[in-house]
Amino acid sequence: MSELSVYRSRGLEALQADAPVEAIAEFEAAIRVADNEFELADCYYWLATAQYENGDLDASTITLESALELVADADAAELRGRCHESLADLAMEREDAADAHHHFSTAHALLGEIDPETAAHCLLGMATADLGVEEFTRAETQLRLALQKFDTIDDAGGVAASLNLLAELLTELDRPLEAAAHLSRLAGILTEHSDYAGAADANWRLGNLLLPALRIEEGLRVLESAKTDFLRADQPLDAAEVALKIGMVMDDLGRFAEAAANYREGGHLCATYGDPDDALWYDVNLATTAMNTGDYLTAEADLTRAADRYRNSGTEVGTARYAQTLRFLGGLRTEQSRYQLAVEHYEEALDIGTYVEDEEFISDCHYGLGLVATLTGRYRTGLERLSLARETFSRIGSDQKEMLCHHSEGICWYSLGEYSDATDSLFSARRIATTYGMDLQRAFTDMHLGLVFTETGRFADAELALRGARAIMIAAELPDRVMAADGNIAGLYLKQGRYADAAQIYRRSADELRTRELHGQAAVCTQNEGMALIMIGELDASAAAFDQAGRYFAAHPDYRANLALVHRGRGLLATMRHDHDTALAEFAAGRAIAMEIGTLIEVAKGDFFVAVTLYDRDDSAVSTAIDLALPAVLYINSIRLQFDSANDRVSWSALYTQLQAHLFTLAVRHPDPALLGDLIEVSLNSGTHTTATSKDLLRTTSLAVAELDIAGPPHPSDAARIHGGAATLVAGAALPMAPPPRLRMPDGRLALAPYFAAAAQRYGLTDPANEVRTW
Repeated sequence: MSELSVYRSRGLEALQADAPVEAIAEFEAAIRVADNEFELADCYYWLATAQYENGDLDASTITLESALELVADADAAELRGRCHESLADLAMEREDAADAHHHFSTAHALLGEIDPETAAHCLLGMATADLGVEEFTRAETQLRLALQKFDTIDDAGGVAASLNLLAELLTELDRPLEAAAHLSRLAGILTEHSDYAGAADANWRLGNLLLPALRIEEGLRVLESAKTDFLRADQPLDAAEVALKIGMVMDDLGRFAEAAANYREGGHLCATYGDPDDALWYDVNLATTAMNTGDYLTAEADLTRAADRYRNSGTEVGTARYAQTLRFLGGLRTEQSRYQLAVEHYEEALDIGTYVEDEEFISDCHYGLGLVATLTGRYRTGLERLSLARETFSRIGSDQKEMLCHHSEGICWYSLGEYSDATDSLFSARRIATTYGMDLQRAFTDMHLGLVFTETGRFADAELALRGARAIMIAAELPDRVMAADGNIAGLYLKQGRYADAAQIYRRSADELRTRELHGQAAVCTQNEGMALIMIGELDASAAAFDQAGRYFAAHPDYRANLALVHRGRGLLATMRHDHDTALAEFAAGRAIAMEIGTLIEVAKGDFFVAVTLYDRDDSAVSTAIDLALPAVLYINSIRLQFDSANDRVSWSALYTQLQAHLFTLAVRHPDPALLGDLIEVSLNSGTHTTATSKDLLRTTSLAVAELDIAGPPHPSDAARIHGGAATLVAGAALPMAPPPRLRMPDGRLALAPYFAAAAQRYGLTDPANEVRTW
């Protein structure tokens, strides 16, 4: 063996032994005995390698450049290629992407035929350099070419590296399904080669791409594989993180047993191998599952324990978890109808979120506060909070949270008597729930759609919605929710005249809710039972029910809306007993509360009942009665104009035919003979059919066609809809109406002008600018 070979061999052994200083000495000795430029350049290459390993990057660069100068004109493609590859690595260390790309490209050209594997790795290097400066198009081309070359030479490691970088790039370019295909192949290759940690990471990334792409079951299967592979790779804390993710998805899907199992598994792994505070976080999430299934005592105990632990943690993670735990406690207190406590928890959490400038968390708190405002009769405040949160969720792409806002906004609009807006909001929530396979959340939405349909006389749709929701809640084993569905079905029975059936359901639900210490919800059922009992003539039992519910509501200001209804029920009961003074006092009390919380339809109903009571007490008060009743009926009747569907308007009008009949009875007895004629003309002047509406003429308002809207083809463009829209109008399926013009009578008066003015002043009835003559 030559002296050069000895020095060179000892230098390579030193490099393999991770002894770069000794390697440098050996290669320098080899340089001194080199016989020609090629041998000298080769020694320079290895010296540069040792210098790089020793951390002397500048010296390594100078040495490599010297080597290239020596063989610039020689037939030494392989050596030059290796030098350029090493210079590219040095440029990457300096974050000089352009220089790195140049040297990788040169090396690739020199080594393409000589060393296909190294040449393919140079393509990976070029792509990596381009990714660093966001040259995404060129990087993708190079990665695909590298993948092709590695496939050709059957280099599994190179294939895996190419797939990994391609998946990262395509994810960054928002092409998740293409990225998913590469990650799926990557996971398979790594599993085949027993690289379980790598396979787990690939499946983790793959699952997080599939879930937002609505490939829910596939995503969950992949995440289960990731959890298993992390355990096989002896990475239990990573497996715990996957378990947490799976639990959250299962919670969203209403698959609570599977959610709880994953939370427990993750918590056990953290408790065994990690930090107790991390294990506690799994208990917090397990508490949310308990809350969702109605186990409020367990949820309260676990959340309170976690809040006490995290409150003074003094760490950034602990503070964030404390804020989230407070938010969950706010949700629990809302479920328990302990609204003031809920507000306190949400506001404290909001202060923390505002301090750390976490936009999504801030919106989570606004949603919670908006929901509490909604449930406590502060509907306009609720809408403001919910709208603010929804806009943020929409902007950041959090569809499920946007869905919750739509749902709660629907409740607000319903309570305010804005039934068309309520329907639109609830159907928006329903579409998102259906899209994501969230059957339980869809059922919750259907519960409130059932209320809207019941209140507006669409009884077939109401029954379809409520019974479907009830079936899902039975399957999910949620007895509290089943009772709520039963209560809503009882409300449908009440509207349909099935009073005894309604009373029986309300009484049974109230008893069960009190057993579970849900006294607020029980009081609502008792309040509704009181109304059903009036209608079957059980007046004493009705009075007792109203008294029981009223005592609870009076002691809990969050139930003002329900207290207003109790006053109205007592007023109706008093009229049946001919106790007119008591009736008027009760109606006045209910009206005052309704006015305070902004439920104008309840204000109008109260005015009407006062009018009828005044007339029943003294028929000489007909003028006063008309002054109260007529504006109220004009306003209530105008609500039908919210609906684009003629059938929906007819259903609304049918609910209030008795009010119209009472009104004509009063008008016949009114001393002004022109009043009856005006009333007849206005009643016939029902509205102006129009195609001009701010809403889509073909939007869904019926539950029966909602599934077709979701599963069917997209709506046609405006241009393509011309004939379909016209046909729809002719058929009368969606024929919106504008408020009717005012009628100019032959004597120059506007018909019922003072009553329209009163309706505008009391309830905000819109006064159209146009008018028509009646002659």
